Amino acid sequence: MGKYPDASYYSPSTMSSAERERFLSWQNEKKFETFDFQTEMLAYCRSDVDILRRCCMEFRTQFLDVTGVDPFSYVTIASACMAAYRSKHIQEKTIAMVPVNGYLNKRSYSRDCIRWLKYVSSKEGIHIRHSLNGFGEQVIDGKPVDGFCVETNTIYQYQILIIL
Repeated sequence: MGKYPDASYYSPSTMSSAERERFLSWQNEKKFETFDFQTEMLAYCRSDVDILRRCCMEFRTQFLDVTGVDPFSYVTIASACMAAYRSKHIQEKTIAMVPVNGYLNKRSYSRDCIRWLKYVSSKEGIHIRHSLNGFGEQVIDGKPVDGFCVETNTIYQYQILIIL
C-alpha cells in the first residue's frame, strides 16, 4: 500500500498524444489516493482470466462452426486440425484412415505395472506378455489382464494400495 507508481512505469513515451494526455489526467486524479498492489493484482488477474475465457469460448464456437470439430476434445491444436481434416477433407476409399485410437483395442496401463512385470519376468527367467512388448494387451476368457506367461499359463495382475 502506498502511492501510485511513477508515470514512467506506465511507459507514457509509447502512447499516442491523446492516450498520454488521458493517462496523465488519470494519474493526476489518483495522486492523493492509496495504491493497493494486492487488490490491483487480483483485479488484473481476474480480468486476464475472464478475457482468456471469453477468447477460448469464441475460438471454440468459430472452430465448431467451420469444422464441426470441438477443439477442446483434443490435447493440441495440431490434433484438432487433423481431426477436422480427416472428418471434412478425406474422401472415402482414397487413402487409408487409421482409427483415432489405432487398430489395437488398448486399455490404459501404468509404468509401475510394466516395471513390475519386467522385474518378475527377469527374476523368474520367463517371458510375460504385456501391453508394451509387442503382443498388446492380453485378454483371457474375455477379461483384460496386465500380463500373461504362456509357458506357465500364469496370469499376472498388478495391484496397488493407495492410502490417503
